[in-house]
Amino acid sequence: MANIAEGFARIGTGEWGHSLSLALGSCAETKSHLYVSLDCGYITDEEMKSLYEDLDDIGRMLHKLRVKAKQA
Repeated sequence: MANIAEGFARIGTGEWGHSLSLALGSCAETKSHLYVSLDCGYITDEEMKSLYEDLDDIGRMLHKLRVKAKQA
């Protein structure tokens, strides 16, 4: 969320698009942290599945926003 806000505040859609790419990277990074959390026993399999699905949805939204930013 912070990456998107920073990019949106900058002038130009290129900056915003770049920030959306960073946000997509952060989304992927968070997915990897979920695996670590599962392996360490901090979350259950059910929690992992639910959170991972949420991150998939967020990733799709970010991708669509990035496509629109490139078109602008």
